[in-house]
Amino acid sequence: MTQHIVAIANEKGGVGKTTTAINLSHALALNNLKVLVVDLDPQGNLTQGYGIPIDRIEKSVCDLIMDRELPIEQAIYKGSDLDLICATPNLARVERELFAITNGELRLARRLYEIRAKYDVILIDVPPTFGTLLNSALNAARWLILPLDAGVFALTG
Repeated sequence: MTQHIVAIANEKGGVGKTTTAINLSHALALNNLKVLVVDLDPQGNLTQGYGIPIDRIEKSVCDLIMDRELPIEQAIYKGSDLDLICATPNLARVERELFAITNGELRLARRLYEIRAKYDVILIDVPPTFGTLLNSALNAARWLILPLDAGVFALTG
Protein backbone atom coordinates (compact mmCIF):
# COMPACT_ATOMS: atom_id res chain seq x y z
CA MET A 1 0.00 0.00 0.00
CA THR A 2 1.53 3.25 -1.11
CA GLN A 3 2.05 6.12 1.23
CA HIS A 4 3.58 8.12 -1.58
CA ILE A 5 0.78 10.46 -2.57
CA VAL A 6 2.51 13.67 -3.60
CA ALA A 7 0.93 17.05 -4.36
CA ILE A 8 2.90 19.32 -6.67
CA ALA A 9 1.65 22.77 -5.74
CA ASN A 10 2.41 26.47 -5.71
CA GLU A 11 -0.11 29.29 -5.83
CA LYS A 12 2.05 31.04 -8.43
CA GLY A 13 1.66 30.03 -12.05
CA GLY A 14 4.53 29.33 -14.38
CA VAL A 15 6.89 27.79 -11.83
CA GLY A 16 6.97 24.31 -13.35
CA LYS A 17 4.30 22.33 -11.49
CA THR A 18 3.01 20.53 -14.57
CA THR A 19 6.49 20.11 -16.05
CA THR A 20 7.63 18.62 -12.74
CA ALA A 21 4.66 16.24 -12.67
CA ILE A 22 5.25 15.04 -16.23
CA ASN A 23 9.01 14.57 -15.88
CA LEU A 24 8.90 13.07 -12.39
CA SER A 25 6.16 10.62 -13.37
CA HIS A 26 8.18 9.40 -16.34
CA ALA A 27 11.37 9.13 -14.27
CA LEU A 28 9.56 7.06 -11.65
CA ALA A 29 7.99 4.85 -14.32
CA LEU A 30 11.40 4.31 -15.92
CA ASN A 31 12.52 2.99 -12.52
CA ASN A 32 9.79 0.33 -12.69
CA LEU A 33 7.42 2.04 -10.28
CA LYS A 34 3.67 1.92 -10.89
CA VAL A 35 2.63 5.59 -11.20
CA LEU A 36 -0.72 7.36 -11.27
CA VAL A 37 -0.83 11.04 -12.17
CA VAL A 38 -3.90 13.13 -11.29
CA ASP A 39 -4.53 16.35 -13.22
CA LEU A 40 -6.33 18.63 -10.77
CA ASP A 41 -6.00 21.81 -12.85
CA PRO A 42 -9.08 22.94 -14.83
CA GLN A 43 -6.78 24.08 -17.65
CA GLY A 44 -5.91 20.42 -18.22
CA ASN A 45 -2.33 21.14 -19.29
CA LEU A 46 -1.05 17.90 -17.77
CA THR A 47 -3.73 15.94 -19.60
CA GLN A 48 -2.82 17.63 -22.86
CA GLY A 49 0.88 17.13 -22.09
CA TYR A 50 0.24 13.40 -22.16
CA GLY A 51 -1.39 13.78 -25.58
CA ILE A 52 -5.02 13.35 -24.55
CA PRO A 53 -7.35 15.84 -26.26
CA ILE A 54 -9.71 17.44 -23.74
CA ASP A 55 -12.73 16.88 -26.01
CA ARG A 56 -12.15 13.10 -26.04
CA ILE A 57 -12.26 12.61 -22.27
CA GLU A 58 -15.24 10.54 -21.20
CA LYS A 59 -14.64 10.46 -17.42
CA SER A 60 -12.38 12.79 -15.49
CA VAL A 61 -11.38 13.83 -12.01
CA CYS A 62 -14.59 15.92 -11.97
CA ASP A 63 -16.69 12.79 -12.23
CA LEU A 64 -14.71 11.07 -9.46
CA ILE A 65 -15.14 13.99 -7.08
CA MET A 66 -18.84 14.52 -7.72
CA ASP A 67 -20.03 10.92 -8.22
CA ARG A 68 -18.93 8.81 -5.27
CA GLU A 69 -20.52 5.72 -6.88
CA LEU A 70 -18.51 5.92 -10.10
CA PRO A 71 -15.95 3.11 -10.25
CA ILE A 72 -12.61 4.89 -10.18
CA GLU A 73 -11.21 2.65 -12.91
CA GLN A 74 -13.59 4.30 -15.39
CA ALA A 75 -11.69 7.59 -15.03
CA ILE A 76 -8.19 6.13 -15.28
CA TYR A 77 -6.50 6.33 -18.66
CA LYS A 78 -4.03 3.47 -18.85
CA GLY A 79 -0.71 4.25 -20.45
CA SER A 80 2.12 1.99 -21.43
CA ASP A 81 4.26 3.12 -18.50
CA LEU A 82 1.93 5.09 -16.21
CA ASP A 83 -1.74 5.89 -15.61
CA LEU A 84 -3.57 9.23 -15.65
CA ILE A 85 -6.75 10.73 -14.28
CA CYS A 86 -7.55 13.62 -16.61
CA ALA A 87 -8.96 17.08 -15.98
CA THR A 88 -11.37 19.14 -18.05
CA PRO A 89 -12.48 22.78 -17.79
CA ASN A 90 -15.57 21.49 -15.92
CA LEU A 91 -13.30 21.18 -12.89
CA ALA A 92 -13.66 24.95 -12.33
CA ARG A 93 -17.41 24.44 -11.82
CA VAL A 94 -16.79 21.47 -9.54
CA GLU A 95 -14.44 23.57 -7.43
CA ARG A 96 -17.21 26.11 -6.82
CA GLU A 97 -19.71 23.33 -6.01
CA LEU A 98 -17.38 21.80 -3.42
CA PHE A 99 -17.82 24.88 -1.24
CA ALA A 100 -21.43 23.87 -0.63
CA ILE A 101 -20.64 20.23 0.18
CA THR A 102 -19.77 19.28 3.74
CA ASN A 103 -16.21 17.90 3.72
CA GLY A 104 -16.11 18.32 -0.06
CA GLU A 105 -12.36 18.91 0.11
CA LEU A 106 -11.97 15.31 1.40
CA ARG A 107 -13.62 13.64 -1.59
CA LEU A 108 -10.44 13.37 -3.66
CA ALA A 109 -8.58 11.85 -0.72
CA ARG A 110 -11.31 9.25 -0.25
CA ARG A 111 -11.27 8.33 -3.94
CA LEU A 112 -7.48 8.00 -4.08
CA TYR A 113 -7.57 5.96 -0.88
CA GLU A 114 -9.62 3.36 -2.79
CA ILE A 115 -6.80 2.69 -5.26
CA ARG A 116 -3.60 3.63 -3.45
CA ALA A 117 -2.56 -0.02 -3.03
CA LYS A 118 -2.34 -0.38 -6.83
CA TYR A 119 0.38 2.27 -7.20
CA ASP A 120 3.83 2.94 -5.84
CA VAL A 121 3.40 6.69 -6.32
CA ILE A 122 0.43 8.96 -6.97
CA LEU A 123 1.29 12.48 -8.16
CA ILE A 124 -1.29 15.28 -8.09
CA ASP A 125 -0.75 18.33 -10.33
CA VAL A 126 -2.45 21.26 -8.57
CA PRO A 127 -3.71 24.51 -10.15
CA PRO A 128 -2.01 27.82 -9.30
CA THR A 129 -4.59 29.02 -6.78
CA PHE A 130 -5.44 28.97 -3.11
CA GLY A 131 -8.79 27.23 -3.14
CA THR A 132 -10.78 24.07 -2.74
CA LEU A 133 -8.73 22.11 -5.28
CA LEU A 134 -5.48 22.93 -3.46
CA ASN A 135 -7.11 21.93 -0.16
CA SER A 136 -8.34 18.71 -1.78
CA ALA A 137 -4.85 17.86 -2.99
CA LEU A 138 -3.25 18.65 0.36
CA ASN A 139 -5.82 16.50 2.17
CA ALA A 140 -5.05 13.60 -0.16
CA ALA A 141 -1.26 13.93 -0.16
CA ARG A 142 1.28 12.87 2.39
CA TRP A 143 4.09 14.70 0.61
CA LEU A 144 4.37 18.10 -1.05
CA ILE A 145 6.67 19.29 -3.81
CA LEU A 146 6.74 23.07 -4.11
CA PRO A 147 8.40 24.13 -7.39
CA LEU A 148 9.82 27.64 -7.24
CA ASP A 149 10.93 30.18 -9.77
CA ALA A 150 14.29 31.48 -8.59
CA GLY A 151 13.33 35.12 -9.18
CA VAL A 152 13.15 37.52 -6.25
CA PHE A 153 9.40 38.15 -6.57
CA ALA A 154 8.60 34.43 -6.71
CA LEU A 155 10.71 33.74 -3.62
CA THR A 156 9.05 36.52 -1.61
CA GLY A 157 5.62 35.41 -2.82
